[in-house]
Amino acid sequence: MANPPPYNQGQYPPQESGYPPEQGGMPPLKYGGFFPQKSEIPPSQQGGYFPQQGGYFPQQGGYFPQQDGTPLQPEVIPSRDDIREPSAPSFEVVTGYENAAGLDTVPACPPPPYVPSDQPQQRPDEHFDSSAQITHSEACDALLEFVSQHCCYGKGAAKEMEIKDMKHSSAYHYKLESFTETRAFSWCQEPYIGQVIDGPMNGRAPGPWEMEVQQPPPFAPTTLYQEVPHTASVQLCNSCHGTGHNRCINCLGMGHVTCNGCGGYGGRGETCRSCQGSGRQRCYTCHGCGRVTCHICKGIGKLKVYLRLKVEWEVKLGQHVLERTDLPNELITQASGTTIFAQEFPRVFPLTSFFEPEINQASENLINTHAGFSQTGILHCQRHDLRSVPVNEVHCLWKDKSYRFWVYGTEHKVHCPDYPQQCCCGCVIL
Repeated sequence: MANPPPYNQGQYPPQESGYPPEQGGMPPLKYGGFFPQKSEIPPSQQGGYFPQQGGYFPQQGGYFPQQDGTPLQPEVIPSRDDIREPSAPSFEVVTGYENAAGLDTVPACPPPPYVPSDQPQQRPDEHFDSSAQITHSEACDALLEFVSQHCCYGKGAAKEMEIKDMKHSSAYHYKLESFTETRAFSWCQEPYIGQVIDGPMNGRAPGPWEMEVQQPPPFAPTTLYQEVPHTASVQLCNSCHGTGHNRCINCLGMGHVTCNGCGGYGGRGETCRSCQGSGRQRCYTCHGCGRVTCHICKGIGKLKVYLRLKVEWEVKLGQHVLERTDLPNELITQASGTTIFAQEFPRVFPLTSFFEPEINQASENLINTHAGFSQTGILHCQRHDLRSVPVNEVHCLWKDKSYRFWVYGTEHKVHCPDYPQQCCCGCVIL
């Protein structure tokens, strides 16, 4: 049998039985398949889709005609530029909330000035105590307990070390806490399902600091959201323009995508089993309908738009550590100690009579810094305390080498970065 003529020469295939195929069908696969290879497809047509039922892949000279002789029109494939972008939401200007221009949170205006209580606050007496010391035996027991908490540390050095000297001292941890309240607001939108709309027709919207909210217990961080009265309205969804749905971005609204099995060619030599030769697969995102439910309005098409107030209560922390050895300061803040001074007032006074001037100065600096929080929020109350944390620097000898470690805190924590047996014999790292 002679070789068949080339299929893609700008002419129709030979008029044999089954040609042209019925509308919606696929051409018979003769001579190894009639669909041209990708290299034979013009660059302008590569990457396209097979037309819907009633047409076939375009040739260089045009398209296969339908049974009535009318040439098929090429399928219009949309691009991502055709997708309608959401419009910007429109928000009315509300007196006292002029800075609320969108959905981003905006800090409220400064709060009302602080008004001190009519009853004068008296400075309480300041009493200070000293911290306890430990013995050599307690230092050895603390080191053994420290070693037992590390699986690769050998206990021989801890048992054989000879303590030569111990230096006892006290570290001081000063802490100031301020309980503050700040307010901010922003526009908020949610699907409109028939909620009560409290709009401007009901009166003037109260200012950010005029709204009454339930205050949590002191020093309990809390965040509260509340709708600002008389600011609500109903608008069309700006994302779907009131239709309740958007064009699917995966298939660009066509309902189908290129077949992953054949790359859109329908098969090479045999029909693609994934798409049955159509070159397309149903879009898994929109399930073939070409559109998806709007995620802003949840398919309703309308939104309730209103101003929302955010009230946040926070605990602002400031602290200072006075420690004269090489022990890291952060270990002191995490260790237990003896509280030698504590005070809580709407406004606390700085320490003045402690025998360490550095602590007195740190107290004054931190209180002055926290006073600035009243410029952006309300400072409801303050408390500060001073703790004494025992620190014992231990100097010891093992195998003619000198080592040192620290035992600190009332729970006898140990800091020993230079422990000599940090990897015991037989330890295997998997």
